[in-house]
Amino acid sequence: CDLLLNIYNKLTWDSLPNESSQAIILRSIILLNMGVNEHDETRDEAAARFEKIFIGNNEDNFMDPNIRGAVYLTVAKRGN
Repeated sequence: CDLLLNIYNKLTWDSLPNESSQAIILRSIILLNMGVNEHDETRDEAAARFEKIFIGNNEDNFMDPNIRGAVYLTVAKRGN
């Protein structure tokens, strides 16, 4: 996590307008690695996004498909 923290801090969880495809792919990779390697902030945000969409049954909410895998794997690894 220490190696990726600098990049993680520059990225946001949500894609930005006119963002390059490299940034979209990088976000997915960084979030996935930070989450499965138990970075607390990433785990908390992934759990909050998962709960907002699936536990709350709120169909109006949308999860970016580019980070969906990172969210699912992070939440699954945490368990509960």
